[in-house]
Amino acid sequence: AIGEPIPGPREYEAEVMMNMAAGTGGDIYNNLYRAGSQFNANFYFFRTSGTDSTNIWMSGCKAMNCTQPTKKEGVLEQTLTWQPTSCGMLVNVDAAAGSAPQ
Repeated sequence: AIGEPIPGPREYEAEVMMNMAAGTGGDIYNNLYRAGSQFNANFYFFRTSGTDSTNIWMSGCKAMNCTQPTKKEGVLEQTLTWQPTSCGMLVNVDAAAGSAPQ
């Protein structure tokens, strides 16, 4: 069973590596990292059976680190690290399935 979270000071950070069009990479670098714009992020994870899932959301995110785009065309690999002001999580477990996670 999942208990109620204990409120208190936390320091969360997320880092993702993305493959995207080079133009989009420039927008992320300039608008989120250099300009310091805040944004929201949402991650949704689910088991292959589709019955168990976890939704993690982050709001008031600020980019702490971002790789600078190296090309203007094609596919670009870019890493972005951010820190949210607040974070929450919702876990859905299908108790009727009765099987352990695989």
